[in-house]
Amino acid sequence: MAASFNATLQPVAAEESSSVYVSDEVVRLLVIVGMVLFGIVISFFGVVANSLIVSVFRRQGFSDKTNISLCSLAVADLGVSLFAVFDCCFTAVYVVGLSDLDFEVFGVRAMLADYPRLILAKVSSWLTAYISTERCLCVMFPFWTRTSFTPRITITSVICITVTVLFLHFPLYYVRTFQWVFHPHLNRTLLTVVFIPDRLNSYKGMSAPLFSFLPLVNLIIISLSTMILAKQVMRSAKWRENHSSADNTQKTTGTQRSRNGLSSSLAGATSSVVTTPSLSAEHGSGYPNSDSQIRNTKKEEKNIPPANTQDKQDVSKQSRKSTALTKMVTVVTIVFIVCTTPSNISISIGILYPTFSTTGRMRNLFVSLMVFWKLLEIMNSVLNIFVYYKMSSKFKTTFNEMYAVKNQKSKE
Repeated sequence: MAASFNATLQPVAAEESSSVYVSDEVVRLLVIVGMVLFGIVISFFGVVANSLIVSVFRRQGFSDKTNISLCSLAVADLGVSLFAVFDCCFTAVYVVGLSDLDFEVFGVRAMLADYPRLILAKVSSWLTAYISTERCLCVMFPFWTRTSFTPRITITSVICITVTVLFLHFPLYYVRTFQWVFHPHLNRTLLTVVFIPDRLNSYKGMSAPLFSFLPLVNLIIISLSTMILAKQVMRSAKWRENHSSADNTQKTTGTQRSRNGLSSSLAGATSSVVTTPSLSAEHGSGYPNSDSQIRNTKKEEKNIPPANTQDKQDVSKQSRKSTALTKMVTVVTIVFIVCTTPSNISISIGILYPTFSTTGRMRNLFVSLMVFWKLLEIMNSVLNIFVYYKMSSKFKTTFNEMYAVKNQKSKE
């Protein structure tokens, strides 16, 4: 199932009736338009976008654990986009129909482009699960996670995730090898990817857990984390709205009390001027002196800072920063769920029902759907730069300093 596109345009035996629901011409058109045209453009943009993300986080430094995890995710997405470019180029070579090549296109394409893209996509998915889970723990246990999830722990976690995914997907290469094979219909010997019979049996038992069970576990973890984060974001927004209303009420009440106090002071000052003329005679004009005292008293009251104002501002700033980060991670996980769920569901159905696969009767329908799902998977590695730029003021500021300002200076 990992090689879901390896047989996309290859001929199928007549008795298999692969043209159920979708004809061969429609499949070919979808592959040309989807994988060759849109695929190359989207993948190339993903390479540029993730390169920019990595450069921005590198400029900010890796003293913050969030920068480390998000930069690692960008590196994985950069690899996904880069190998997707190679994948689409191999597909274009096959569509053009270059017959003088010394290798079988789709087999070599799978080993050099499709499998690396698949493995890095799995690394990206588990990094997304780690980021969402870590953010959930920060929301639920803020004091514990502040000391537990250090930058060193984050680096160790990223390395462990990457090594584990590479190890689990190593059988993709373990059961295959390159071999020169004679193709009678071409009357030529081509470099072809073939299975190693002794190793194939052990791999068959790993196919379902590797491409169905583990992606399902990953999706469940990310979905639960996303729901918790979304609930926390809504709770924070409601609390901020109520807190803002309470502050406005206190300010209005305080202003009214100040006005009432000022009116009482003016009345008292006027009364003292009228009833004590001798005191006014000693100090000059009594009324202006009382008015001056009132003004001085008001200035002194303004200059007295409220208790713990700085502490409250620091706490409020930290709370806003944490809420903004939670919102950003929530959007990243939602984008991931939308872009990867259709592909995982299709592959799982293909494992349970072999008819809906690259070798079954519904092969053309499966390949047609997988063209769209694969484009969605590539889009997942492209959209994060827009999320970061829109929702992270720190990322936006650094990005503008590195690129927008430089461009303005070069134009001047």
